[in-house]
Amino acid sequence: MYRKTVKLFLKIPSVVGAYGILFILCNIFLLRLVGTFVSSREMATATPAFFLTDIGAACFLFFSFFLFIGYEFTRRVRDSEMEEALLSVKRGGAVYLMMWLVLMSAAAFITINIGAYLMAAYYMLDMPRIYLGEILKVLLINVFAVSAGAAGLGGWPSRGFGSGFRPMRCYCF
Repeated sequence: MYRKTVKLFLKIPSVVGAYGILFILCNIFLLRLVGTFVSSREMATATPAFFLTDIGAACFLFFSFFLFIGYEFTRRVRDSEMEEALLSVKRGGAVYLMMWLVLMSAAAFITINIGAYLMAAYYMLDMPRIYLGEILKVLLINVFAVSAGAAGLGGWPSRGFGSGFRPMRCYCF
């Protein structure tokens, strides 16, 4: 069932496109950030704390994209009637678990990608050993937890409100 859910994830152009854009923007940002800090290292202006702070600034990007990806993916699963078919069988509630696992896999993939850049920067900038713990915190909290939370938050309206958000109408007298 996980494979079917992954195939559905990959068949949705808006989800794959948003994830691809996030991946490309993330890599461009990290390449430029690592390059900037490595080139300015000789001038003694770059410290590891500033580097990790700049990574934390990208959290809004992760939150925004995963909010959209979570919403769009769960909405499409609901629209594809896969949810109704799976809920009709005895263990059909596992569809929500599979959707969650696919979204967590996507968040984990981005986290591993960022982790590779952070470890490269760790060795290139000769960071003190104490920053390994900080790098792990940045990865788990600022990247993975924010992405996973946004994916879950984005998926909630499409499950709870039918076809998704309905715009509020404001009547002025």
